[in-house]
Amino acid sequence: MSSRPVPPPSPRSRTLILSLALLLVMSLGVAGAAFADNGYPQPSISGFVTNHDTGLPIAGAEVTLLRSQPFGTPGGPSGDGQTVTDEAGYYAFFDREPFDDRYYTVLVSADGYQDGANDPFIFDGTAAIQTDFAIKAKVGPPAITGTVTDATTGDPVPGAVVWVWYETDDSEPPGVYSSFGVDEEGVFAIWGIQADQPFRVWASADELGYPAVFSEILTYNGADTVVVNLALTWKLQARGIDFAAQFMGEFDAGLTDIAELTQAHQQAITCLAFYGITVGYADGTYRPYEPVMRSQMALFLARLINYAVETTDLEAPAELVNPGFTDTGALSQEAKDAIALLYTLGVTQGTTATTFSPDADVTRRDMATFMVRLQNLIENGSYATDRSFFTDVPDTLARAADINALAAQGIAVGFGDGTYGPLDSVLRGHMALFLMRHVDENMEAGRLPIYAGLQG
Repeated sequence: MSSRPVPPPSPRSRTLILSLALLLVMSLGVAGAAFADNGYPQPSISGFVTNHDTGLPIAGAEVTLLRSQPFGTPGGPSGDGQTVTDEAGYYAFFDREPFDDRYYTVLVSADGYQDGANDPFIFDGTAAIQTDFAIKAKVGPPAITGTVTDATTGDPVPGAVVWVWYETDDSEPPGVYSSFGVDEEGVFAIWGIQADQPFRVWASADELGYPAVFSEILTYNGADTVVVNLALTWKLQARGIDFAAQFMGEFDAGLTDIAELTQAHQQAITCLAFYGITVGYADGTYRPYEPVMRSQMALFLARLINYAVETTDLEAPAELVNPGFTDTGALSQEAKDAIALLYTLGVTQGTTATTFSPDADVTRRDMATFMVRLQNLIENGSYATDRSFFTDVPDTLARAADINALAAQGIAVGFGDGTYGPLDSVLRGHMALFLMRHVDENMEAGRLPIYAGLQG
């Protein structure tokens, strides 16, 4: 089994032939007149789902809209909406974006019925599209069945999508038959496959971090169920910060040395300033390539804690405990208070009983520990994981669990070669990414509010 992008549409025809035995696609045309006549919004794409044998409507059928990649671009389709049919078997998708360089496909799934899919079509916005389905009940054993599991743990991947890709020669465009996922045990079953037509079974769970894999070339003889078990390999993916950044608008942090950084780094540093977690240096710089000192880490984390205190039910300690560190006297009062806050809350214990080492670099392992301890204040145990992700972070490494906890959330994903560098110093540019991904994850989960910063 190997991984590769889902093959793109045939450049000759720019179309996929969706071969579904026993499936009748009843019509594909213009619809929506009733909506327009009655003043209702006209749907972009709509239709009816009925029983093939009786003609009766099928209520509660799940209808999924997929959108392909632009013509010539590798990769499978992406979801563009999901709905269910009403009592009349009717479904509708409104306000869909028109394209002339990619296809839409409608998929239908209903309990006890074979899955349905229509021929891919272009929705360019000039006319509404109606596509109806008459689907047959599942009768007899499935043509294909199998499981989708995690290649490392063997656990089922119930969020996976499975589909069949028919293998053709160069004289014909390829065809695809789509299923809608697997059950909680990772099991899938597919009816209506063409007999004696070579195919591969594909599976992916992109939203869960599992890229697509495919089987060897197989053939269904029309009688004997083909069993296919697919194992997906989880891939670390850094999360974005769209939740945290959505109200940032044209905010300018005024930092003069970040313009040459990647867009992701610029956004994270600017967002960090927007939420009042960094103010940069007095000369207007952020110094993204310098390591983070422990005193600076204390300030970052304390400001984030204060944000949570001001905007959530998290309570500040009634009184700060004096940690008794002998090497923090030269720091600003804000830095001293930040260290005392972290000490009181158990986020840091210092480097010894009497020292904090404020000018020492923070290692990437220490960063992970600080961040997980901070997270446990927000929601204890919410980042726990039993996964291991990096070749240089064995389970025997002290605080490996903290590193893996951040990786599981897409906060710290290593260097792309399977390593994490636990003893390397954290750079200030990287720290902005770690902090804002952490903030973003908590905002998406509803633990922190999306709020216009703490300036002024």
